Amino acid sequence: FMNEENIGTNAMSVVIKSKMPVQISGDDHFINAYHKWTCSAAPIKDNKGRLIGVLNLTGYIEFVHSHTLGMVIAASNAIEEMLKVKEYNKIQNMNYKHIKNIFNSSPVAIITSDINGKIKICNKKAQNMFGIRGNKLETNNMEDIIENWNNIKEPIYLGESTSKETIMVSLRNKIQYQVTTSSIYNYDDDNNIEIVYVFEKFKKINKRNNGQAYYTFGKIMGQDENFTKVINYAKKISDSKSTILIMGESGTGKEVFAQSIHNYSSRVDGPFVALNCGAIPKQLIESELFGYEEGAFTGAKKGGNLGKFELADGGTMMLDEI
Repeated sequence: FMNEENIGTNAMSVVIKSKMPVQISGDDHFINAYHKWTCSAAPIKDNKGRLIGVLNLTGYIEFVHSHTLGMVIAASNAIEEMLKVKEYNKIQNMNYKHIKNIFNSSPVAIITSDINGKIKICNKKAQNMFGIRGNKLETNNMEDIIENWNNIKEPIYLGESTSKETIMVSLRNKIQYQVTTSSIYNYDDDNNIEIVYVFEKFKKINKRNNGQAYYTFGKIMGQDENFTKVINYAKKISDSKSTILIMGESGTGKEVFAQSIHNYSSRVDGPFVALNCGAIPKQLIESELFGYEEGAFTGAKKGGNLGKFELADGGTMMLDEI
Protein backbone atom coordinates (compact mmCIF):
# COMPACT_ATOMS: atom_id res chain seq x y z
CA PHE A 1 0.00 0.00 0.00
CA MET A 2 2.38 2.69 -1.24
CA ASN A 3 -0.33 5.10 -2.35
CA GLU A 4 -0.66 8.59 -0.92
CA GLU A 5 -3.82 7.74 1.03
CA ASN A 6 -1.93 5.15 3.12
CA ILE A 7 1.57 6.59 3.69
CA GLY A 8 1.51 10.14 2.32
CA THR A 9 4.06 11.57 -0.05
CA ASN A 10 6.54 9.08 -1.54
CA ALA A 11 8.01 8.49 -4.99
CA MET A 12 5.60 5.74 -5.98
CA SER A 13 2.47 7.62 -4.93
CA VAL A 14 3.59 10.74 -6.83
CA VAL A 15 4.20 8.66 -9.98
CA ILE A 16 0.76 7.07 -9.65
CA LYS A 17 -0.79 10.55 -9.45
CA SER A 18 1.32 12.35 -12.06
CA LYS A 19 2.33 9.42 -14.32
CA MET A 20 5.74 11.06 -14.53
CA PRO A 21 9.16 9.88 -13.16
CA VAL A 22 10.24 11.45 -9.87
CA GLN A 23 12.90 11.20 -7.17
CA ILE A 24 11.90 11.78 -3.51
CA SER A 25 14.69 12.05 -0.93
CA GLY A 26 15.01 12.38 2.87
CA ASP A 27 12.45 14.53 4.64
CA ASP A 28 10.50 15.07 1.42
CA HIS A 29 8.85 11.81 2.51
CA PHE A 30 5.79 12.25 4.74
CA ILE A 31 6.66 9.36 7.08
CA ASN A 32 9.68 9.89 9.39
CA ALA A 33 10.85 6.33 8.93
CA TYR A 34 11.43 7.07 5.22
CA HIS A 35 13.64 10.10 5.84
CA LYS A 36 16.77 7.94 5.60
CA TRP A 37 15.82 6.80 2.09
CA THR A 38 16.00 8.18 -1.42
CA CYS A 39 13.41 6.72 -3.78
CA SER A 40 13.61 6.98 -7.58
CA ALA A 41 10.46 5.89 -9.42
CA ALA A 42 9.20 5.82 -13.03
CA PRO A 43 5.86 4.80 -14.55
CA ILE A 44 5.32 1.66 -16.63
CA LYS A 45 2.65 2.16 -19.32
CA ASP A 46 1.04 -0.25 -21.75
CA ASN A 47 1.04 0.33 -25.52
CA LYS A 48 -2.06 2.53 -25.17
CA GLY A 49 -0.40 4.84 -22.65
CA ARG A 50 -2.30 3.53 -19.63
CA LEU A 51 -0.43 3.25 -16.31
CA ILE A 52 -0.05 -0.40 -15.34
CA GLY A 53 2.73 -0.19 -12.75
CA VAL A 54 5.60 1.72 -11.17
CA LEU A 55 9.26 0.76 -11.04
CA ASN A 56 10.99 2.05 -7.88
CA LEU A 57 14.58 1.90 -6.63
CA THR A 58 15.17 2.69 -2.94
CA GLY A 59 18.52 3.21 -1.20
CA TYR A 60 20.14 5.00 1.73
CA ILE A 61 20.21 8.75 1.25
CA GLU A 62 24.03 8.98 1.57
CA PHE A 63 24.50 6.68 -1.43
CA VAL A 64 22.18 8.54 -3.80
CA HIS A 65 23.58 9.36 -7.25
CA SER A 66 22.35 11.83 -9.85
CA HIS A 67 22.11 9.07 -12.44
CA THR A 68 19.90 6.77 -10.34
CA LEU A 69 16.61 8.23 -11.63
CA GLY A 70 17.91 8.00 -15.20
CA MET A 71 18.66 4.29 -14.68
CA VAL A 72 15.12 3.69 -13.38
CA ILE A 73 13.58 5.58 -16.31
CA ALA A 74 15.70 3.55 -18.74
CA ALA A 75 14.64 0.32 -17.06
CA SER A 76 10.92 1.24 -17.17
CA ASN A 77 11.29 2.20 -20.85
CA ALA A 78 12.89 -1.18 -21.52
CA ILE A 79 9.96 -2.94 -19.83
CA GLU A 80 7.50 -0.92 -21.91
CA GLU A 81 9.37 -1.84 -25.10
CA MET A 82 9.31 -5.53 -24.13
CA LEU A 83 5.54 -5.30 -23.57
CA LYS A 84 5.14 -3.62 -26.99
CA VAL A 85 7.19 -6.34 -28.67
CA LYS A 86 5.16 -9.03 -26.90
CA GLU A 87 1.90 -7.41 -28.05
CA TYR A 88 3.27 -6.91 -31.56
CA ASN A 89 4.33 -10.57 -31.77
CA LYS A 90 0.89 -11.62 -30.56
CA ILE A 91 -0.79 -9.55 -33.29
CA GLN A 92 1.69 -10.79 -35.90
CA ASN A 93 1.02 -14.38 -34.91
CA MET A 94 -2.74 -13.84 -35.19
CA ASN A 95 -2.32 -12.14 -38.58
CA TYR A 96 -0.10 -14.99 -39.79
CA LYS A 97 -2.70 -17.59 -38.80
CA HIS A 98 -5.42 -15.47 -40.37
CA ILE A 99 -3.56 -15.11 -43.68
CA LYS A 100 -2.53 -18.77 -43.67
CA ASN A 101 -6.14 -19.90 -43.26
CA ILE A 102 -7.27 -17.61 -46.09
CA PHE A 103 -4.31 -18.74 -48.23
CA ASN A 104 -5.15 -22.42 -47.77
CA SER A 105 -8.92 -21.89 -48.09
CA SER A 106 -8.59 -20.19 -51.48
CA PRO A 107 -10.43 -22.06 -54.28
CA VAL A 108 -7.53 -21.28 -56.66
CA ALA A 109 -3.99 -22.65 -56.60
CA ILE A 110 -1.34 -20.13 -55.48
CA ILE A 111 2.45 -20.53 -55.67
CA THR A 112 5.26 -18.04 -55.12
CA SER A 113 8.81 -18.32 -56.42
CA ASP A 114 11.94 -16.22 -56.72
CA ILE A 115 12.93 -14.70 -60.06
CA ASN A 116 14.81 -17.90 -60.97
CA GLY A 117 11.70 -20.03 -60.49
CA LYS A 118 12.65 -21.63 -57.18
CA ILE A 119 9.37 -22.30 -55.35
CA LYS A 120 8.99 -20.65 -51.95
CA ILE A 121 5.44 -21.28 -50.71
CA CYS A 122 2.22 -22.81 -52.05
CA ASN A 123 -1.29 -23.39 -50.75
CA LYS A 124 -3.13 -26.70 -50.34
CA LYS A 125 -4.97 -26.29 -53.65
CA ALA A 126 -1.62 -26.12 -55.45
CA GLN A 127 -0.37 -29.17 -53.54
CA ASN A 128 -3.44 -31.16 -54.59
CA MET A 129 -3.11 -29.99 -58.19
CA PHE A 130 0.57 -30.69 -58.74
CA GLY A 131 1.17 -33.51 -56.28
CA ILE A 132 2.81 -33.47 -52.87
CA ARG A 133 5.52 -35.37 -51.05
CA GLY A 134 5.09 -34.86 -47.34
CA ASN A 135 3.91 -31.27 -47.01
CA LYS A 136 5.81 -29.97 -50.05
CA LEU A 137 5.35 -30.05 -53.81
CA GLU A 138 6.98 -32.87 -55.75
CA THR A 139 9.20 -30.27 -57.41
CA ASN A 140 10.85 -27.09 -56.15
CA ASN A 141 11.12 -25.37 -59.53
CA MET A 142 8.43 -23.66 -61.63
CA GLU A 143 9.99 -24.95 -64.88
CA ASP A 144 8.79 -28.43 -63.89
CA ILE A 145 5.21 -27.13 -63.58
CA ILE A 146 4.81 -24.63 -66.43
CA GLU A 147 6.04 -25.68 -69.87
CA ASN A 148 6.68 -22.10 -71.09
CA TRP A 149 7.80 -20.68 -67.76
CA ASN A 150 10.42 -18.38 -69.31
CA ASN A 151 7.69 -16.67 -71.37
CA ILE A 152 5.47 -16.38 -68.30
CA LYS A 153 8.16 -14.70 -66.17
CA GLU A 154 9.40 -12.28 -68.86
CA PRO A 155 7.04 -9.33 -68.03
CA ILE A 156 7.87 -9.70 -64.33
CA TYR A 157 11.13 -7.82 -64.90
CA LEU A 158 9.04 -4.80 -65.86
CA GLY A 159 6.88 -5.08 -62.75
CA GLU A 160 3.82 -6.01 -64.83
CA SER A 161 0.89 -8.25 -63.91
CA THR A 162 -0.02 -10.74 -66.65
CA SER A 163 -2.79 -13.23 -67.30
CA LYS A 164 -2.54 -15.89 -69.97
CA GLU A 165 -3.46 -19.44 -70.93
CA THR A 166 -0.76 -22.00 -70.27
CA ILE A 167 -0.12 -25.73 -70.20
CA MET A 168 0.44 -27.14 -66.72
CA VAL A 169 2.14 -30.41 -65.77
CA SER A 170 0.58 -32.45 -62.96
CA LEU A 171 1.48 -35.91 -61.69
CA ARG A 172 -1.10 -37.52 -63.97
CA ASN A 173 -1.13 -35.50 -67.19
CA LYS A 174 -0.86 -32.10 -68.79
CA ILE A 175 -3.73 -29.79 -68.02
CA GLN A 176 -4.78 -26.42 -69.37
CA TYR A 177 -5.06 -23.54 -66.91
CA GLN A 178 -5.21 -19.77 -66.80
CA VAL A 179 -2.24 -18.38 -64.86
CA THR A 180 -2.06 -14.83 -63.52
CA THR A 181 1.37 -13.62 -62.45
CA SER A 182 2.35 -10.58 -60.45
CA SER A 183 5.52 -9.44 -58.74
CA ILE A 184 6.52 -8.49 -55.24
CA TYR A 185 9.28 -6.07 -56.19
CA ASN A 186 12.04 -4.65 -54.02
CA TYR A 187 13.40 -1.58 -55.81
CA ASP A 188 16.48 -1.52 -53.58
CA ASP A 189 17.54 -5.01 -54.58
CA ASP A 190 16.95 -6.34 -58.12
CA ASN A 191 17.70 -9.87 -56.95
CA ASN A 192 14.89 -9.79 -54.42
CA ILE A 193 11.95 -10.14 -56.82
CA GLU A 194 9.25 -12.64 -55.92
CA ILE A 195 6.66 -13.91 -58.39
CA VAL A 196 3.11 -14.83 -57.36
CA TYR A 197 1.28 -17.33 -59.59
CA VAL A 198 -2.51 -17.78 -59.40
CA PHE A 199 -3.86 -20.77 -61.35
CA GLU A 200 -7.52 -20.89 -62.36
CA LYS A 201 -9.44 -23.37 -64.45
CA PHE A 202 -9.32 -22.22 -68.07
CA LYS A 203 -12.87 -21.41 -69.18
CA LYS A 204 -12.46 -19.36 -72.33
CA ILE A 205 -12.78 -21.46 -75.49
CA ASN A 206 -11.29 -20.46 -78.84
CA LYS A 207 -13.24 -20.26 -82.09
CA ARG A 208 -12.33 -23.70 -83.37
CA ASN A 209 -14.09 -25.14 -80.33
CA ASN A 210 -17.23 -23.09 -81.09
CA GLY A 211 -16.58 -21.16 -77.92
CA GLN A 212 -18.52 -18.06 -78.90
CA ALA A 213 -22.23 -17.40 -79.28
CA TYR A 214 -22.86 -14.61 -81.80
CA TYR A 215 -26.65 -14.53 -82.02
CA THR A 216 -28.92 -12.67 -79.62
CA PHE A 217 -32.70 -12.29 -79.46
CA GLY A 218 -32.26 -8.74 -80.75
CA LYS A 219 -30.85 -10.12 -84.01
CA ILE A 220 -33.79 -12.49 -84.65
CA MET A 221 -36.20 -11.02 -87.23
CA GLY A 222 -39.92 -11.82 -87.23
CA GLN A 223 -43.29 -10.37 -86.21
CA ASP A 224 -45.54 -13.43 -86.32
CA GLU A 225 -47.52 -13.72 -83.08
CA ASN A 226 -46.58 -17.36 -82.41
CA PHE A 227 -42.95 -16.64 -83.27
CA THR A 228 -42.90 -13.70 -80.83
CA LYS A 229 -44.40 -15.94 -78.11
CA VAL A 230 -41.59 -18.45 -78.66
CA ILE A 231 -38.97 -15.71 -78.27
CA ASN A 232 -40.57 -14.40 -75.07
CA TYR A 233 -40.83 -17.94 -73.69
CA ALA A 234 -37.17 -18.59 -74.53
CA LYS A 235 -36.19 -15.43 -72.66
CA LYS A 236 -38.11 -16.55 -69.56
CA ILE A 237 -36.40 -19.95 -69.41
CA SER A 238 -32.90 -18.73 -70.38
CA ASP A 239 -31.67 -18.66 -66.75
CA SER A 240 -33.19 -22.03 -65.89
CA LYS A 241 -30.84 -24.78 -64.70
CA SER A 242 -32.97 -27.37 -66.49
CA THR A 243 -32.05 -28.83 -69.85
CA ILE A 244 -33.86 -27.10 -72.73
CA LEU A 245 -35.09 -29.14 -75.69
CA ILE A 246 -35.40 -27.18 -78.94
CA MET A 247 -37.28 -29.00 -81.72
CA GLY A 248 -37.83 -28.00 -85.35
CA GLU A 249 -37.06 -28.93 -88.92
CA SER A 250 -33.60 -28.41 -90.37
CA GLY A 251 -32.93 -24.75 -91.11
CA THR A 252 -35.51 -23.28 -88.74
CA GLY A 253 -32.82 -21.75 -86.51
CA LYS A 254 -32.50 -24.09 -83.53
CA GLU A 255 -28.86 -23.09 -82.92
CA VAL A 256 -29.75 -19.41 -83.35
CA PHE A 257 -32.19 -19.83 -80.46
CA ALA A 258 -29.63 -21.82 -78.44
CA GLN A 259 -27.03 -19.05 -78.82
CA SER A 260 -29.61 -16.36 -78.02
CA ILE A 261 -30.68 -18.21 -74.86
CA HIS A 262 -27.02 -18.43 -73.81
CA ASN A 263 -26.42 -14.72 -74.44
CA TYR A 264 -29.60 -13.78 -72.54
CA SER A 265 -28.66 -15.86 -69.49
CA SER A 266 -26.35 -15.22 -66.53
CA ARG A 267 -23.91 -17.64 -68.23
CA VAL A 268 -23.22 -15.11 -71.00
CA ASP A 269 -19.56 -14.67 -69.94
CA GLY A 270 -19.00 -18.44 -70.04
CA PRO A 271 -18.26 -20.55 -73.14
CA PHE A 272 -20.85 -21.73 -75.66
CA VAL A 273 -19.88 -25.17 -76.96
CA ALA A 274 -21.81 -26.80 -79.80
CA LEU A 275 -21.37 -30.46 -80.73
CA ASN A 276 -22.93 -32.12 -83.79
CA CYS A 277 -23.67 -35.57 -82.39
CA GLY A 278 -24.86 -36.84 -85.78
CA ALA A 279 -21.37 -36.44 -87.24
CA ILE A 280 -19.61 -38.45 -84.49
CA PRO A 281 -19.47 -42.28 -84.51
CA LYS A 282 -21.06 -43.78 -81.39
CA GLN A 283 -17.70 -45.36 -80.50
CA LEU A 284 -16.13 -41.88 -80.13
CA ILE A 285 -18.97 -39.95 -78.50
CA GLU A 286 -17.78 -40.82 -74.98
CA SER A 287 -14.27 -39.45 -75.54
CA GLU A 288 -15.72 -36.31 -77.17
CA LEU A 289 -18.08 -35.58 -74.29
CA PHE A 290 -15.90 -36.59 -71.37
CA GLY A 291 -12.35 -36.28 -72.76
CA TYR A 292 -9.42 -38.62 -72.22
CA GLU A 293 -5.88 -38.73 -70.87
CA GLU A 294 -2.74 -39.33 -72.88
CA GLY A 295 -2.37 -42.97 -73.89
CA ALA A 296 -5.98 -43.85 -73.03
CA PHE A 297 -6.40 -45.61 -76.38
CA THR A 298 -4.61 -46.13 -79.69
CA GLY A 299 -4.45 -42.86 -81.56
CA ALA A 300 -5.16 -40.74 -78.49
CA LYS A 301 -3.81 -37.21 -78.85
CA LYS A 302 -0.53 -36.49 -77.05
CA GLY A 303 -1.28 -34.70 -73.80
CA GLY A 304 -4.87 -35.99 -73.78
CA ASN A 305 -7.98 -34.02 -74.67
CA LEU A 306 -10.50 -32.07 -72.63
CA GLY A 307 -14.09 -33.22 -72.95
CA LYS A 308 -16.77 -30.89 -74.28
CA PHE A 309 -18.60 -30.91 -70.93
CA GLU A 310 -15.43 -29.70 -69.20
CA LEU A 311 -14.85 -27.07 -71.90
CA ALA A 312 -18.41 -25.81 -71.45
CA ASP A 313 -18.13 -25.53 -67.66
CA GLY A 314 -19.74 -22.30 -66.49
CA GLY A 315 -21.43 -21.74 -69.86
CA THR A 316 -23.77 -23.62 -72.20
CA MET A 317 -23.43 -26.98 -73.97
CA MET A 318 -25.51 -27.52 -77.12
CA LEU A 319 -25.91 -31.07 -78.41
CA ASP A 320 -27.10 -30.87 -82.01
CA GLU A 321 -28.76 -33.79 -83.82
CA ILE A 322 -28.82 -35.71 -80.56
